[in-house]
Amino acid sequence: MVALDVGEGQAILFAKDGHGLLVDAGPPHRAAQLVRDIRSYGVEKLDLLILTHLHPDHAGGLFRVVEEWPGVRIIENGHRPPARRISDLTRWAGQVLEKHDRVDGVGAGEQAVWQGAELEFLWPEEITGPNLNRNSLVFTLSHAGKRVLIMGDVGSEVEKALMRQGALDWENGLHVLIAGHHGSKNTSCTDFLHQVSPEHSIICIDKNNIRGYPDSNTVNRLERYSDYVHRSWNGDVVISVGSGQ
Repeated sequence: MVALDVGEGQAILFAKDGHGLLVDAGPPHRAAQLVRDIRSYGVEKLDLLILTHLHPDHAGGLFRVVEEWPGVRIIENGHRPPARRISDLTRWAGQVLEKHDRVDGVGAGEQAVWQGAELEFLWPEEITGPNLNRNSLVFTLSHAGKRVLIMGDVGSEVEKALMRQGALDWENGLHVLIAGHHGSKNTSCTDFLHQVSPEHSIICIDKNNIRGYPDSNTVNRLERYSDYVHRSWNGDVVISVGSGQ
């Protein structure tokens, strides 16, 4: 898996035997480089694109990705807030999804398989309100005894809800955590991190961004409960998710 350096945004690539699964597509101005980066990791066929939500820093590269791989299957949450509450880019991304031939809307409790890896969607239980972040897809990818947890842009409210539901009760721990909402203030709460205790935590964001991410207290919590904390502004973060690696 590769947490790609896409600047102020998120794009996570899983690559296996020339096949690819992309989680989020970064901001629009990095889309051409995103496609080049995906191919540089040996991906010839992009099988699956999972969009956690439609904010431009997560879905801005959608337009270029579907041009490059028009047959890609897309998984998303189906959230479409009123047009007056969202940016034009978010509205346009929704329009692309409405016209694409292979789009599946999913939520908590649904599963999928990609190249032998199991995907389990944990959130949302239902779409509530216009907040794109709170309704982000949260899911795990498990392969060869290793588990990756991708939190989208949800905050600590959702982290606590997942704990109450028992959705994070795993026997063999967590290999990689993609930290929620770029390490912002109200994410990665202490109870959540104590529960999942990741080996690797990754914060996807660019350095010196205007929002001040990641929050220093959030980073401190991640460093306390993780063996390693990585930031994508240092370049692509590559971690093996496979047997014996």
